[in-house]
Amino acid sequence: MQKRDTRRYSDITKPKINMMVEELTRDGAKIAGSNPWHIETIHHGVVLTAEWDEAASVLAVTVMRCNWYVPREKLWSSLDKMICHVQRLEIA
Repeated sequence: MQKRDTRRYSDITKPKINMMVEELTRDGAKIAGSNPWHIETIHHGVVLTAEWDEAASVLAVTVMRCNWYVPREKLWSSLDKMICHVQRLEIA
């Protein structure tokens, strides 16, 4: 069993959540649930869960699993970069 780890991202509003869900779906991800979400990407066996604390505007993302050849540091680097971009967006 692979190690699960979680990161938390601040400044995540409802419009940003909606945008991320739409983008992941367009990219082919299968998303189940509605806070928390179970996200099966089509890339390298990556499966995530995400839970949003609306009051704190914090999104917690957990890597549930990925293919053995995917370095965890590279996966988090990619997720951090994408979510950092979302954090900077001004969405009404």
